[in-house]
Amino acid sequence: MTAARASFRRRVVGALAAAVLLGTPLHGQSTTDPELDRVAAAFSAAYNTADVDRVAAFFTEDAVTLPPNRPMTRGRAAIAMALRRNLEKDPARMTVTPLESAVLGDRGYEVGTRQMTWAGGTTLQEKYVRVWRRVGQDWKIAYWIWNRDTPAEPPK
Repeated sequence: MTAARASFRRRVVGALAAAVLLGTPLHGQSTTDPELDRVAAAFSAAYNTADVDRVAAFFTEDAVTLPPNRPMTRGRAAIAMALRRNLEKDPARMTVTPLESAVLGDRGYEVGTRQMTWAGGTTLQEKYVRVWRRVGQDWKIAYWIWNRDTPAEPPK
């Protein structure tokens, strides 16, 4: 196991353990944290302007995204490059609906659904999990994984 993977695993296990120890229900909870809700809405608003630098600023320097059917992207700079490619080639509008979120010290998590709508009319329904980290006074995305509600397309 690589050191990065071991570190990630320790952080996730630590967040889950903290949730259990603090009495935060993990199953069936339907509450969200207002502070994380505001940040999630600001992230979507930034994405919908197609301003790559503004969107990238929501990620930690060492953030990791885990997109469906593609390799993970590591680091804010690499995430910005992927965003630039996606938004310049085929911009979409994003609507997120947080279903559950909580703050656990300097970490937070958010689980929700999102709808992606492209100018050509394609709409995808997806679900996601984001792990947030407090950096100074701001919440930044440290990890983000999402996938579709429909089957993946076959490889081309």
